[in-house]
Formats: sequence, structure tokens, C-alpha cells
Amino acid sequence: MAASGLVEVHERLYALKWASADAYNAEASRPEIDPRDLSSARVHDGAGVEFLGVSELLGEVGVLEFLDDYIFDIPSTAAFLASLELIAAQRATAVLHPNDDAVSVARREFEDRVLKAANGVLVDGLPPSVDPHKLHDAFFDALDQCCRASPWPAAELYVGGDPEPGEYPSRLVKRDFGMSYFEYMELLHECGKFAATYPTLDEAVRDQLLAAQRAHYAQAVLGGLDEAPAVEIPAKYRGEIYELRRAERLGGVAQNVLGGGV
Repeated sequence: MAASGLVEVHERLYALKWASADAYNAEASRPEIDPRDLSSARVHDGAGVEFLGVSELLGEVGVLEFLDDYIFDIPSTAAFLASLELIAAQRATAVLHPNDDAVSVARREFEDRVLKAANGVLVDGLPPSVDPHKLHDAFFDALDQCCRASPWPAAELYVGGDPEPGEYPSRLVKRDFGMSYFEYMELLHECGKFAATYPTLDEAVRDQLLAAQRAHYAQAVLGGLDEAPAVEIPAKYRGEIYELRRAERLGGVAQNVLGGGV
């Protein structure tokens, strides 16, 4: 799984590096834009959001699977990455559901509430893993491996490392690595997804190390949905929320509670 997953990641990254502007323009709502020409501010807050891999993933699988298969598995020491991805997802949901019809409004409000609840976990802090060093090392080793084999092997996807890495300054990306900020964010996204599979860990070990934080995230999502004002649960998500609440009642909110997981 690890080897094939890395091959797929690098195929997407090399396609990104050599893509023509037309490749972005073909399906964009604003075809005059090449996201590689945008500033970091516009990538995060403006026209570049719809091009981000986060937007694509959110549109493909929905917000709950996005969280369960990716965000919930990012270790606490990579909180900078989880925060970047969650904030991008919050902006993406407005792009994905821009209309004022009842269905679009319900999807937008529900997804925004869930994403804010997940981001609140990062603000308050995740519970410690039973072996945080093992989790940290496995994640960042995979993140580094992915980057070194990418079209941008000299890039650095974080700064520092003890006790907690942080985000590389956006203003330095072009100068230091010779790549656009959009390309940098896509590299971080793709390698982050790969690293969150923990390819060097045994599956049972990985699940044990992640259990506490996955349960904490899941409970935070349910708590966010219970806050006032109430938000409608769209039909797409009702089954997943039902299973999540059922698991909580049974005391089983831990691993793969939303039907996904790594």
C-alpha cells in the first residue's frame, strides 16, 4: 500500500508541475486564472481556493469522510498542517455550494459547522497519544520521504521540529524552492495525505496510537452540531451522523467511527 500510494502521489505532483494553464482553465469557474500565478493570500482567501486539492477532496468525498480519512489522523505535532487544511476546507465549502437554494445552504452551513468544530480541537489541544514520539516520527518520516521523491525535492514542508514543527513562511517559498505558493500547498496537501496513512507502522499499532485523538475529534464534531443555533443535517450525511451518535452511546467512539479511517 505504501509504495503504490507514493507512486500515485508523485504522478499527481508531476502532472501538477507540468500542467499547462489550460488544464486549470478547463473546469474552473473563472477560466482566466492560473493558480500558480496567485499570491499566498489569494490562494488561501480568494480565487485560488477552488483549485486546491482540499477543495477537490472535499467535493469528492464530503466533509465527514474528509475528516475521518485524513484530518483525524494527523498527529498533534503537525497541528499546523491540520489547521491549514481545515481553514482551506471552510473556504472551499462556500465555493462548492455557492447558491442560495435550500440544499446548498444546508450543505454549506453543516459543513462549516463541522469544520469549525474540528478546528476548535486544535485550539484546545489534542489528548496525548500512548506513544507520541512514535506517531510523530512515523508521520514526519513519511512526509519527508514524499517530498524528497517529488518534483521539488529541495522543498521543506515545515520549519523546526522540537517540540512541534510549524508552517514554512509563505513569503519565502518562491525564493527558497523555485516553486509557486500554489504548487507548495499542493505538495504539502498530497504529502500530508500520504503521511497520515503511516506507511511504516503496523495497522494495529497505528490504530492504537490514534485512538484517543480520533475519539476526541469525533466527540467535538457531535458537540458542535448540538450547539445553538441548530443546523440541518443534509440527507447526504444523516447516515454517518446516526452511526457516529450510535457509536458514542455505545462507548465506541474511537477508530473509524465514521466508516472510514486510514
